[in-house]
Amino acid sequence: SGDDIKIKTAKLRKNSTAEDTLNNLALYDGTTKLNLSVVDPTAAAEDDLTFTFDNDYVVPKGTSKTLSLKGDFSSSVTSGAYWKFDVTGGSANNDWGVRTSLDGADITETLSTTDGKGVTVVAFGTYKVEAESVVPVNQEQWVYGGQKGVTMNVLKFTATNEAIAITDLRLELDENGSSSAGQYEKVYIYDGANLVKETAGFNSDGFIDVTLGLTGIDSFVVPRNLSRLMTIKADIASIAFGEPGTGGELLGIEYSSSAASSKQKGQGVLSGTSRKSDTVTDVTSAGVITFRGVPQITYDSSLGTGAITGDQPLYRFKVKAVGGDIEVNRFTFSISTSSIEDLATSNTPGFRLKS
Repeated sequence: SGDDIKIKTAKLRKNSTAEDTLNNLALYDGTTKLNLSVVDPTAAAEDDLTFTFDNDYVVPKGTSKTLSLKGDFSSSVTSGAYWKFDVTGGSANNDWGVRTSLDGADITETLSTTDGKGVTVVAFGTYKVEAESVVPVNQEQWVYGGQKGVTMNVLKFTATNEAIAITDLRLELDENGSSSAGQYEKVYIYDGANLVKETAGFNSDGFIDVTLGLTGIDSFVVPRNLSRLMTIKADIASIAFGEPGTGGELLGIEYSSSAASSKQKGQGVLSGTSRKSDTVTDVTSAGVITFRGVPQITYDSSLGTGAITGDQPLYRFKVKAVGGDIEVNRFTFSISTSSIEDLATSNTPGFRLKS
């Protein structure tokens, strides 16, 4: 704290699986390698390692530095093998070789015996799929016959240990609804705003089997230890005489837990290993209800805010029939006030709805 310090040697203790598959260890300050003469640990489960820096490593007074330890694993490393390190150096002579900058006085360090986080070797990555509870798929939607690009489901893919490229995907008709293959004209798979795949719809068994690329515009790659959202959209069949669509039906598309597990697979980007999905249950959404036409209600901002004598307009809105003619049976409003204390008793106003 009172002077710059210089470090010439650093000592670490290795605690690991007993195998000789880690080598070329070096300490780094950011991208700068501090010891060009690398250190190769022995195959022993515990090993004392000394790192001699090419130049004195200076830590300015009043500051702290973070060093990183890097190395190379051989191709024969065992899956499940682990390596952890602490800063004691292990032996009785665990002095780091630290001295003050001005007078070169030796410094006695305080060293922690706690292992760092370390690394564990895995042979391949895994992935799982969950429902992403977002609007509009987390609530019931009304759609009209012939509506295009309806969002049916949002799937959250999560990769562990390495990035996973989804190669095989099976979607199925919602088993709890009224879906039939003929009620969908096309089904689309999106990665955000990017169209990944377009399909002609479901087969007679109620499935869509999709093959995706490892790279390119038709790929869906889930980053390592992160999640990525896949959006499923569909074109709904028309509802009319002679058309396949049916009004009042609950439709849905779900991620399939079909026993044909080979239909849900991904490939590790680093390992190249093909893996089946860890998800063994269907992943569903709230679904959509189909109608010949649906109301679209929008606020009309042309209404003024000033009070007038007599009937006082409070709210103005527009109703549009989308897809087909509709009949409106009821409108429900919530009324609130900030200053009329007896609104609910003696001075209850009369509300009227005018077209």
